[in-house]
Amino acid sequence: DELKTIMQDEIIPGVEDLVCVLQMDDLMDLSGRIKQLGDEFDIPEFVAYAMELYNLAEIYDIEDIEKRLSDFMAVAERLVKPENREQKDE
Repeated sequence: DELKTIMQDEIIPGVEDLVCVLQMDDLMDLSGRIKQLGDEFDIPEFVAYAMELYNLAEIYDIEDIEKRLSDFMAVAERLVKPENREQKDE
């Protein structure tokens, strides 16, 4: 539930903001936060995603950044939907 709340209140809005206005510093900050969540909640996919996103920001690869943000939004939205969390817990 803590991860769900963080995703809904912090991560998803952060990704949505970045999709509208791509700021590399903000992107690097967000990738750091996603990595922190991956470490804290033992989600290796978050850690790998965050590192990839950070590297893309460093080389300013806009096309891949936009694709990765879109991919992550799909994962994040599935993660916070209550019906999917219940299925995962079974």
